[in-house]
Amino acid sequence: LGDPAAARQLAAQLEIMSAPPSSEALTSDWARGIRALALRNEGRVSEALGTLEETRIEAWEPHSMASPFFSQAFQRFLRADLLREAGKPGEAIEWYRHLGHLVGTSPFELCLLPLALYGQAQAYETLGDLDRAAEHYAGFIELWAHADEEYQPRVQAAQQRLEGAAPPAGPPPLASALDLSLARLEARTIQITAHLQHPNILPLYDSGIAGDML
Repeated sequence: LGDPAAARQLAAQLEIMSAPPSSEALTSDWARGIRALALRNEGRVSEALGTLEETRIEAWEPHSMASPFFSQAFQRFLRADLLREAGKPGEAIEWYRHLGHLVGTSPFELCLLPLALYGQAQAYETLGDLDRAAEHYAGFIELWAHADEEYQPRVQAAQQRLEGAAPPAGPPPLASALDLSLARLEARTIQITAHLQHPNILPLYDSGIAGDML
């Protein structure tokens, strides 16, 4: 998908495929998403956003819990990124927020949670909300701290941005932001896990705090 020409060929193939009876817009939505990605890779952000805004992005439950294609997490994350790049950080934050931590969320969205945190951090920084930017950079760093070497430049960039997001006066926000972010991430993980149903996943019935342990 990094090759715009190849991406457009794939989108054209999707457009002529038959969609499942219960989700007639699925293949056309995916085709638009791939075309939007091709436009973005060419630096045509406004056109990419316009193309993606034509998608219906419907919720097909329970299919979205069993397939990444039905959840359309890719299209929603791409829209968030495009909104941020188009200078609409407030709208971008709302789309980022809906990835990976809502009740009944698709498990296929969880891989996007770190990048959604990173995107929110950038958006908050653009808005001048340095405390929230620091909180989300810290959350991203915690999740990707041990990522593969090829992804470490993103982690290092987040660490530099986290240091830059500290207010010029008052105590540095790193420790408090990291603690708050971890608490929220753990709560999100508990919430998501409680709604997963699979023979190989132990059910979660309750959660709480014991001393300094969640």
